[in-house]
Amino acid sequence: MSPEIMADISQTYLDSNRHMVQSLSSQKADLAVGLILIFLAFLASLVSFICTMESPEGRSVGVVVVGAIILGAFALYINGCLETKFEEQTEAILKGSGAE
Repeated sequence: MSPEIMADISQTYLDSNRHMVQSLSSQKADLAVGLILIFLAFLASLVSFICTMESPEGRSVGVVVVGAIILGAFALYINGCLETKFEEQTEAILKGSGAE
């Protein structure tokens, strides 16, 4: 969904709905980050089937847990950045059209 479509959806005849812009931006960011995480999960699963780890099992679990925590923190950061970016783009379109 482009920022132009989000701006059209959030406009009424009299004004725009700021909460709708925030909601649509959040949903778009969640979708983008979620798709990336699903792709990475399938990739990790494929790699685990192709390659076997030679290290002791305890170390492997620790590496996976630390990697998952780092990936989760990075995904939350990227999600916040994307949400802000999409919201700013939509707000700029609304201001340009005189709806805000």
